[in-house]
Amino acid sequence: MDLKVLQAQRWYNDTYAGTSGYVEIAEDGITGTGTCKAFVRALQYELGLDVDGSFGKGTLSSCPTIGSGSDPSLIKIIQCGFYCKGYECGGIDGIYGASAQSAAKTFKEDAGFEDEDGNMQPVFIQALLNTDAFKLVNQGISYVREAQQYLNRNYVRKTGIIGLIACNGIPDRNMSKAVIIALQYEEAGKTMNGVDGIYGDNTLNKAPELALGSTKEEYVRIAQMCMMLMYNNRYVSGVYDSFFENTVKSFQEFYCLTQDPGVVPGVIGRTTWASLLSSKGDTSRTATACDCSEKILSDAKAQKLKETYDIVGRYLTGTVEGSKPKNLTILEIKILTWRCKKYCFLKDTFKDGTFY
Repeated sequence: MDLKVLQAQRWYNDTYAGTSGYVEIAEDGITGTGTCKAFVRALQYELGLDVDGSFGKGTLSSCPTIGSGSDPSLIKIIQCGFYCKGYECGGIDGIYGASAQSAAKTFKEDAGFEDEDGNMQPVFIQALLNTDAFKLVNQGISYVREAQQYLNRNYVRKTGIIGLIACNGIPDRNMSKAVIIALQYEEAGKTMNGVDGIYGDNTLNKAPELALGSTKEEYVRIAQMCMMLMYNNRYVSGVYDSFFENTVKSFQEFYCLTQDPGVVPGVIGRTTWASLLSSKGDTSRTATACDCSEKILSDAKAQKLKETYDIVGRYLTGTVEGSKPKNLTILEIKILTWRCKKYCFLKDTFKDGTFY
């Protein structure tokens, strides 16, 4: 239990009980989602916004920069945020003095921004009032953290597509999205034209070919960060040297990309970019196996899959788009058992008609 966090939780409950949108939070000294949402609700209440605990674009656009001379109630919320993130700020007193300014500068540095002032701009307040860690955590990796800070500093804040990403040293989906934003931003000539953080053919088609000695430093850095997310790369230098070339070759071999005649070992072309940007890779390339989210219950579908692939995987649980079940059912197993005997649907799964 953190006594500073406990102090912040008690302040929130004592201050906002009975106000619009108030939700009581546990006073346990642990920073969790409930506690972070509580301080977002407090901020929304003070700003006269709809109180829902979600720091979205509406709250972001209405949020002022908070610093010396700001409303004491807003300062107290920021001070609570500092405590919940593990930064000493001098107390929850509504005075934005030297301690609060120091906490702000340290927090910004941890997020990837040096030489910033001691005020808290909206983008940093959004990052403060959530559960993301901006210090290296126990399972975090220092070079991943440096890449996260680089993305925040050079792309995330500039584009505003997403909030600042965690700088905890652990690769995650937000970091992956930030890498896609970075690639799109470079492809658009450092403009916002087509930058949305959504990977697709347009992004892939514009990605340049990279090879040993490439002078496209920003693209090389992005590829190196992709490699950090998808495989095993420990540095982001912007230099396509022989070491990185060998890393690319190893990645291509591990992902079986070298089986494609269009893939040049050590060169990042379309197929390699696709595998760096998405776990599904280039869906247009030749494959011998696939996964299937739809039930295989017809002769036509079974025959088509058999003719196209050697191996077809099915899901045991889950849904498509949150509603359509994609799980393998008992009925499907029975039907496929019979059809596998008929079509030899799954290669080497049945011998002499026997399931094993």
